[in-house]
Amino acid sequence: MLRDIDPARVVVEIAGRKIFGLKRTYGDGADGELIALIGSSWELEIAQRGGNAAKTLGILANSKVVVLG
Repeated sequence: MLRDIDPARVVVEIAGRKIFGLKRTYGDGADGELIALIGSSWELEIAQRGGNAAKTLGILANSKVVVLG
C-alpha cells in the first residue's frame, strides 16, 4: 500500500529518466526539478516545479512508469 512505503527509497523511472525519492508537496522541489509525489487521492503524480513534466519528458497519458522501492 502506498501509505506504507518509505518515500526516501522510491525511484520512479519514466521516459528514460529517474526521479529519486517522493516529495511531500509540489513546493518541496527546486525550480525546474522533476518530482514524484503521492497526491491527495493517493495516486502517484509526476510534476515539474515551475514547468510541464509531460512536455519536458515527451510523455503521453499511456507512457510506461516503473516504481521501485
